[in-house]
Amino acid sequence: MHELLIANGSYGLLRVMPIAVRGEGRLVPRLVFELDVRTPRERMEVHLQLLEARFVLGSEVAGVGMADGHVVGPHGRRILVEIPVAPVVLDVAQQLMPDDELLLQLRLSGLAFIKDDNSEHPQYMGEPAVGEWSAQSFGTHQHMTLDFRVSRSDWFRRVREPLGLMRYLHVEIGIPRGTGHPLAKVGELLANADRALAQGDEPGVFLHCRGAVDALPGSPKNIFDGLVDEREAKALDDLLRTAGAYLHRGRHVDREGDRQGEFPITGADARFALNLTKVVVSHVADVLDR
Repeated sequence: MHELLIANGSYGLLRVMPIAVRGEGRLVPRLVFELDVRTPRERMEVHLQLLEARFVLGSEVAGVGMADGHVVGPHGRRILVEIPVAPVVLDVAQQLMPDDELLLQLRLSGLAFIKDDNSEHPQYMGEPAVGEWSAQSFGTHQHMTLDFRVSRSDWFRRVREPLGLMRYLHVEIGIPRGTGHPLAKVGELLANADRALAQGDEPGVFLHCRGAVDALPGSPKNIFDGLVDEREAKALDDLLRTAGAYLHRGRHVDREGDRQGEFPITGADARFALNLTKVVVSHVADVLDR
């Protein structure tokens, strides 16, 4: 994770490193962000009177938390910032998860009293005098954004699961990358399906997932020709055929019934279709690499 230097102009006030994030509380759900905060130089002391953290999701502020009364030196101090969040915020954040990790951003501002005993660097107007305490505000005129990158497994295990009654089982699914790989086109289509899901485009999810199945090398009938075990090849062919039929269903509107002219799918259907396709593609890649 990348460090953030909080500064007033060219004068560094604090160095902030993102450590971890977790979920706490079922009655009042909170995201707890752990930060390592230290001064950028030796012989410098900071009394952090107020640290305000705005949790930014997309273009909106989804929650605000504060910490205060911390004394910080060059060797660092762990600070926890708790931000109450509505359950819908977690759902939206999860939908924005593009791949294997989620980016959570805190926009920091605050007020600190600073004493800097370093006299080696030149003094500029507005900077605190050497050896004297001065009040310094930060983040009011310039965004100070701290990035937390959370893996998909940690998101479910450390954030979602502690906040509710659901237990999340995370499955590692390997999708090959690289333009030279025979499954490269499949990976591109799955990335398109991820974006469609985040945008609420359920038919688009089915479209890209079915395209990913059709893009498998040897599709539709010769994908597993290289397998020695004919019974395994037949079972996998049957599985792909069934999955393809399910994905095909979600690409077309109903021609009759109560939902005539509408796509007969929901967001839950789209999530299942995407997860199903990822699992199938991951296993096909493993089989083809034998």
